[in-house]
This record gives sequence, structure tokens and C-alpha cells, in this order.
Amino acid sequence: MSATAISTARAASLLREFGSCELADALTKLSIPAHIPNIALRSPDPSSSSFSSTRICGPAHTVEFVPATDTISPKLPSSIPHHVDVVPKDSVIVIKAPLTTPNAVWGGLMSARASQLGCVGVVVEGRIRDLREHWGLNFPVFSSGTSTLGASPYVRVTRVGEPISLGAECGWPVVVRNGDMIVADIDGVVRIPLDRVEEVVQVAQRGVETDAKCMKDLLNGRSIVDAFAEHRGKKKGVRPKL
Repeated sequence: MSATAISTARAASLLREFGSCELADALTKLSIPAHIPNIALRSPDPSSSSFSSTRICGPAHTVEFVPATDTISPKLPSSIPHHVDVVPKDSVIVIKAPLTTPNAVWGGLMSARASQLGCVGVVVEGRIRDLREHWGLNFPVFSSGTSTLGASPYVRVTRVGEPISLGAECGWPVVVRNGDMIVADIDGVVRIPLDRVEEVVQVAQRGVETDAKCMKDLLNGRSIVDAFAEHRGKKKGVRPKL
């Protein structure tokens, strides 16, 4: 199938029907690097009824931080006084931050501004803080961890809207480009190139239908080997995919 770019609104309407695991399976079958590892849902409040059902979907708006001691990476241009103030409506902010510094790069005040601009959520490879403020806003936030420390004087923003590489520390780098589609939920975060969305959705839909048949059989007492052999085409004696 030839890759065709579609509008971000159309892409979001297609992708939000699927969970991150369903999309990750489809992306893996298509050999598209997708999973952004070691990032967990931090907000909304885990005790709220909306926590487990939280799912965000939208085009990536990328931001990269570097250590404040970095004198080589470019400085943010004067046309961008603060990176949150230029967030597009309906976007997902995707932040790459140094994991070698102890601080957070996202806090409650930033969530307040981003939510007012119509941003649907933020994904941070790095740390965040002010959990209760995010919870109070019911704003979706995903991150690698948390910290009590603010960004200054530890880090600074170097680039906005440029490609960033996430997951390199785990050995599974994924390049996220501005405009790539991001889907994030309680299971994790995946990135889908805009020009592959329709293809990914078709494969994901087939996977959902297949898994539904497997689940029905398993709940009726059938073995995994037999269910997978019939519905997934897994030969008996071959170790099944989990």
C-alpha cells in the first residue's frame, strides 16, 4: 500500500478508536518504530474514575531541553519567549529532557496554560512536578518520572518543532517529528507517522477482531495454543505471541 498523508483531524478520528497496545501491534507488523518506552500516565488523579480510560490523540508538538551547562546547542529564538505559549490547538506536546539532571521540566502552571490553548496533553521523556495541580485541571500528563525541582537552573529549551529522538537510553530509539500522530493511554505511548495512519488503522482493526475471537475462545475454556492456531495462524508447538 502506498503511503498517503491525511489531515491530522482525520488521523485523530481514526486513531482514537484504538488503544496504544493495539496500535503498537500493528506498527510492529509494519516494521514501523513506534513505542516510546518507560513513560507512564501521571494525570488525571489515579483515584479518579477517568484515570484508566484516559486516552489522548493528536499531532506532536516537539520540545527539546538540554542541560543549562550546554553551550553548544542553539538558544531558543526571541520569537518564542516561552515554548508553551506557541502550542497549537489539539496538539500533544512531546518533550525530550535530559535524564541526567534531577529536575522536572513540566509543572502545574504549564498545564494550566496548555489546557487554555486547547492542547490535549503532554508526554515527557523526563520528569514532571505539581501532580495535584495537574489533577485539579484534569489535564493528561505522561512522564518518565517526577521531581520536586523546577527546570531552572538545571536545563533550558533549545529547540521547538524539530525532530527529537526518544527511548535511546533503553536501546529503542524512536524519532518523533512535529506533526507525527501520538496516542497515549494507561498502557503507554506510541507514535504514528501521519502518512501511514490509514495503513496502521487497517492492520490494527484486523488485530482487534482477531483478539476478540481469541478472547471469546479462551473465556470458554479453550487453550491458548488452539485459539491462536485457529485465529492467529500460529502452528501448534510454536510459542505464541503474548
